Amino acid sequence: MGANVLSPRWAATTLVAALAGCQALGIDSPGAPRGVSAGVGENLIGEPCRVVSAPDQAAPAGGQAAYNVFCGKWEQPSARIVRVDSSATAEQLATGGAWRERLDAFATCRPPVETATLEGIPAVALDCSLQRGGWPYQALAARIGNSAYLGESIPASLPALEADYSRRP
Repeated sequence: MGANVLSPRWAATTLVAALAGCQALGIDSPGAPRGVSAGVGENLIGEPCRVVSAPDQAAPAGGQAAYNVFCGKWEQPSARIVRVDSSATAEQLATGGAWRERLDAFATCRPPVETATLEGIPAVALDCSLQRGGWPYQALAARIGNSAYLGESIPASLPALEADYSRRP
C-alpha cells in the first residue's frame, strides 16, 4: 500500500482548495471553455502548479466536469478532479461508481477514512499505491453544496490542490 505521506485531513483540505480555484475562475461553470487554467500554488518540491479544465470526455460516467492539475514542466497531470452532481455521500462515492472503478483500474487503495478539511467540510480519504511500481497515491471525496468532488493525486501535488480548494465557497 501507499505510504501515508500526509494526514487525511490535510489531503482533504488540499482537494477542497483545488476545486475552489476552478469555481472562482469560472472554469467550473456549465459551458465554460475547456483548457482554461489557473495557478494553484506550488507542490511539495516547490514547482508551480496549475489546474486546467479537462475535455468533457475526461469525466467518468456521471461526472459533470473534470480538471487536471499540472506541476512544473510535467506534461502528465499530477492530480485529477471530477465534479459530480449526486446525492450520494462522499463515502458512497469513494467506495463505488465510475470514479472508483477508474481508480481501481490503476491503484490499490486501503478502505476510506472519514476526515474533514481544515474548513470543516466532511471528506473521505483513501491511501493508495499505484499498481505499477507501488508508488504512493492519494484519493479523496468531499461534498460541497449539491456537488461531490472526487480527486486523486501523487502526494507531492497536494499543496496545489489545497490552494485551489481554499477558494471554493
